[in-house]
Parts: sequence; structure tokens; C-alpha cells
Amino acid sequence: MTAVSLSVAASFEGWRAAALQALKGQFDDATQRFSDDYAAATLAALAQEPAFQGKSDKALKSEAMPFIKGRKVEAEAGGIQASVSRGGDRVPVCALSTCSSADIALTPS
Repeated sequence: MTAVSLSVAASFEGWRAAALQALKGQFDDATQRFSDDYAAATLAALAQEPAFQGKSDKALKSEAMPFIKGRKVEAEAGGIQASVSRGGDRVPVCALSTCSSADIALTPS
């Protein structure tokens, strides 16, 4: 193999966008921390998403928790202006206190 083609989505969509929406409600701006039950609350919201309809709790956790935990760590480390690395660029994830569909788009910073 001499080459790799890598595609990066321009935004979080589907259940990932719903996860960000659920996480924003669990974030305390004053402490820059999430509530103790952030994971359970986010998973409960995701259980209603079409991508997870008919799947077991174990399957939901297995697929969603790495994304949820990753966003939690990034948000707590960088406050509500957390960012992730995509395609070599540092880009904003979402201002968790004001997250909307428009905020979820990944654009180079």
C-alpha cells in the first residue's frame, strides 16, 4: 500500500449531533464540568435516535460511549470551546452552552 484516502465529515450529523445536544444540557458553565449522570442522560437521549432503535443497551453503549467520553474530556480540558483534531487542523466542536446545528459544523480555525 502506497496511499491512503481519508474522508472527514464536514459536521457531526445524526446521533453524534444529538449526543452533543444532550451533552450541552449536562455541562455546568460555572464549574466547567459535566453532571455526575451525564453519560446516563446522554445515552437515554440517544436511545430515541433512529440509529439506535431496536439495539440493546450494550450495543448503544459500545458504539456511543467512546464519542461521548471523548467530547467530555475535550470540553472539560478546554472549557466550552473544546476542539478536536480533524485532518491536521484544530477545529471547534461546539460551544456546549449554546450548541446548535450551525455550531456543530467543523471548520478550520
